[in-house]
Amino acid sequence: MTVSKNNPVNNYAGDSSATQFDFDFLIEDSGELLVQHTNSSGEQTALTLDVDYSIHEVGNKNGSYITFPIAGSSYSVLAADEVISLSLKLDIEQDKEYANSNKLNFSTLEWSFDYITRILQIMNRLLARAVKIQEGSNIDTDTLAVNLNKVADISDDVSTVAANTSDISTVADDIANVNTVSGSIANVNAVGNSISDVNTVAADLTNVDTVATNISDVNTVAGIASDVSTVSNISSDVTAVKNNASDISDVADDITNVCSVAADLTNIDAVAGDLTNIDAVKNDLTNIDSVAADLTNIDSVAADLTNIDNASANAALSKQYAIGVPSEPTEGSAKYWAAQAAAGQIQADWDQSDNTKKDYIKNKPTKLSNFTDDSETTPIKEAKTLTGLTSTVTELNILDGATLDVNELNILDGATLSTTELNYVDGVTSPIQTQINKKANLICHTDRDFEYEDPKFITADKDNITILAGTNIKLKSGDYYSAASDTSYSFAAVLDTGSVSNGKDYYFYLNNSGELIASLNETAPTGYTSDDVVQIGGAHTLCVSVTSSNAPALPSNSFWSTHPAIGYSAGDIIPNSVWTVAFRSLAKTGNKGQVLIDHYGIEKFWVDIYLQSGTGSATASSYDGTITNSRQPINHQFDMDLVGKKLPTDNQFMIFAEGSNQNTNIAGGAIPPSKLTGGYTDTAGKRMISGFFVECCCGYLWQWGEELGFNGQTNWTAYDTTNRGQSYGMPYVLLFGGDYDSGANGGSWARVCIAPRTDVYTNKGARGVSCHFEKHHK
Repeated sequence: MTVSKNNPVNNYAGDSSATQFDFDFLIEDSGELLVQHTNSSGEQTALTLDVDYSIHEVGNKNGSYITFPIAGSSYSVLAADEVISLSLKLDIEQDKEYANSNKLNFSTLEWSFDYITRILQIMNRLLARAVKIQEGSNIDTDTLAVNLNKVADISDDVSTVAANTSDISTVADDIANVNTVSGSIANVNAVGNSISDVNTVAADLTNVDTVATNISDVNTVAGIASDVSTVSNISSDVTAVKNNASDISDVADDITNVCSVAADLTNIDAVAGDLTNIDAVKNDLTNIDSVAADLTNIDSVAADLTNIDNASANAALSKQYAIGVPSEPTEGSAKYWAAQAAAGQIQADWDQSDNTKKDYIKNKPTKLSNFTDDSETTPIKEAKTLTGLTSTVTELNILDGATLDVNELNILDGATLSTTELNYVDGVTSPIQTQINKKANLICHTDRDFEYEDPKFITADKDNITILAGTNIKLKSGDYYSAASDTSYSFAAVLDTGSVSNGKDYYFYLNNSGELIASLNETAPTGYTSDDVVQIGGAHTLCVSVTSSNAPALPSNSFWSTHPAIGYSAGDIIPNSVWTVAFRSLAKTGNKGQVLIDHYGIEKFWVDIYLQSGTGSATASSYDGTITNSRQPINHQFDMDLVGKKLPTDNQFMIFAEGSNQNTNIAGGAIPPSKLTGGYTDTAGKRMISGFFVECCCGYLWQWGEELGFNGQTNWTAYDTTNRGQSYGMPYVLLFGGDYDSGANGGSWARVCIAPRTDVYTNKGARGVSCHFEKHHK
């Protein structure tokens, strides 16, 4: 076994949510792992196995992870101001005995070398954290010791300063006493001020007395003035009353006259009212005369209308039964009925109470085949009154009730079809051959029909969806949706509910009214069932926005001059994620979380936008998924097989990763605690997205490929799942892109091939690709 050059320690700052912490070095038993907790005060404590934490796995040279805290631990989830440290702890000993032998046990020897190397790594870590003398410094160890002693002396000086601080406190007490004395002086001054205030008050009292005397005099004068004013006011009031009495008398006289005049006016109004009533009566009499005249006219008109109705009825009957009738007026013949109608006899017979005559009239002929005369008993003669008609009676009877002209009737000359056969075209509203030609150009998808000029009959970009011209789709009602020209829809306007979500799969439907609906629901939009709608396609939305400032820089010889994702906001439709029922991925999971790669026709396939989440049949490409790592590559491969995908080839990865961040890794240089599958930025602040909108191709996790390298071992090695055999000479597997620690080595062309198929790594994951399907009309 080889030993990684990594320092055997991992430190993690808390985030109040993470409970799983990885370590990337070998421990052969649980006692070789030291786990320490540092609180917010910087105090560090060693944790206890199976009390505070548990270890997932031992014996894996790539490490494993712990779970902290576990049930029963006195610790809480690691907070943001706390740190947990995982480091290697080995006893310094040599417990392997090498006896005299002609054959050296290489396995034992290798183990010993590995153990020594691991001890050296621990010592190197400890030395790295110790106080050291800088290379090239003239200070020797003795001088360093002297300097440390000086630091100790400085510590004593600090203690002396602390003693001086006590003296300062004593001085502060003296200052307080001085302040007390000063306070007393202030009180004396305050008393002096009070005496001055008393003198001032005394002076004010004298003035008050003077003012009081003056006020009394003023009050006396004011009283006299008030009395005079009162008398004056009374005199004025008497005068006013006198004047008012005279005015009231005058007004009273005027009011009487007004009342008299008002009485006269009332009488005049009454007389006028009488005159008006007389006029009204006169008008009423005139109206009555007019109405009477009108009624007379109406009676006359009514009589005329009755006569007109009778004449009209007789004329109509005459016309109805006088067409194409033989000349002999044999009873029951058409001419007989025409004569009866012309004479008004039919109406006269009907008006009588004799039911026999009424029944006779009811049974009058209603069509040509019922007419008879003295010389002919078949409808042939009547039918041939249509000049130029060559069809036979049998042929014409097929069209009983039809409204065709002579030329159209002649089409049936020589016809042998039956009425039932002719009824097969009942309801036809357009040329039958045209419809047959269209039907010949249809493909069937379960119980739905689709007709199109391009199997990718839907396009979409950002916030618009377009159904291309020439597309005809059979709705569940049996009617057809037809796009005579390219028809565009606003993405937000056709949502079944809510607003657009980022990093999601949307499905496109047509309802029975031919309306486009976009929904997150895979079977039917909200408010509908699968019996109401036809699913026609779908697309995926961008998870995190890409701008000109955060887009990855493109190499000078890239496929594009500017990054294709620039200008796309979170929630915009990714253009190469659009699919239709005739243009789609063959993955068992459909097109969920995938984009199409169609590069110059070299290869055409669908690739997962996101790193793998889930395992087995739950394997997915999902923005809100959690990355799947620490898994043997052959298990990743089998995961993909279960969902109709496979691992990418070297060439496929090179294409779909183009435009990704180059020579950088994920910001923070570690797997984020959330372990999400996409939407991240790198150490340069650039979005980790390719020109084909594929997330995190480079600098997050190395990704397993399909190709195998040369053999890396010479013995039998078991897989995690041993019931499918073992491998002798375990082959290496190609890896793409770089991980969170690759730095300048990472990129779309980065490759390593040193990991066997049985190895498990925390820094390695996978993504799937699937075959493309499209159906063209023949």
